[in-house]
Amino acid sequence: MPALGTILVDGDGEGLRNWAGNQDFGRIDEGIAGADGSEIAAALTTENRGTTLVTSFDLADMPGDFATMIDLSWTVRYRADNAVGDDTLSFSIEIVSGATNLAGAFSGVPTVVRVDLNTAWNTSLQTDGPTAFAFVNTTATQAEWDAAELELFSNHSQNMGPNDNWAIVDTIEFTGNYTAGAPAADLRQNRERIIVQAVNRGAVI
Repeated sequence: MPALGTILVDGDGEGLRNWAGNQDFGRIDEGIAGADGSEIAAALTTENRGTTLVTSFDLADMPGDFATMIDLSWTVRYRADNAVGDDTLSFSIEIVSGATNLAGAFSGVPTVVRVDLNTAWNTSLQTDGPTAFAFVNTTATQAEWDAAELELFSNHSQNMGPNDNWAIVDTIEFTGNYTAGAPAADLRQNRERIIVQAVNRGAVI
């Protein structure tokens, strides 16, 4: 049961990306140990107040001998823009690969990092995790995990008068364990060796 090491984002996603401002993956790709305070934010406007904002990022590829995922945990460093008011702010994450759900609370349901009144959120950066995803797709292939995208959700629910507040992320990382299989290069070499041996024995390939 090998450990994954630390998996980080390594590109901007191709899914929905409507967080405000700079969503460049380079702002959140340094990992918890190297957290640098460069952030992305799901800023509210009059038009999107009370809605869910989503942004997406590519995840780094899995190890070369990866076969299937056993378990996966997230650790995120984040904060709120402000802690004023009685509206509710939530922040959730999930991992997908095209139409395939890879990790979340349930299949197709994001896992909640935090949901609380604005007044309960910390406006200074805090780190939560590592926390295991309740749902992990343990049958998805290496190709599906190599094509994985992280989706971040920020939802603001207004109570009476609006209080602008939104989630801000400094960095996020993933750790876990996987089932190892033969690397693709090894499989190819084995096939080539078998073909050579067969030819040497006079077989027609």
